[in-house]
Amino acid sequence: LCLKTLKEHHDMINKCLVNRENQLLSADYRGVLKVWDIKSGICLNTIKDNQCIKCMVFGKHDELITSSRSNYIKI
Repeated sequence: LCLKTLKEHHDMINKCLVNRENQLLSADYRGVLKVWDIKSGICLNTIKDNQCIKCMVFGKHDELITSSRSNYIKI
């Protein structure tokens, strides 16, 4: 059963993650990260990295940590 379809990415999505605030984070192969409100399906924020995000996790204090093809880890 599909509850919602979120359509704002323009490339294939490669990572998804849910935080403690019940927000969905999605990243695509172009390095675009989107923050979604799960209940409403509204995109709350768009962050552009310009590199394919290879990994996303939340840190101890709910900070987002990402790594990409650029050989950097971003917090």
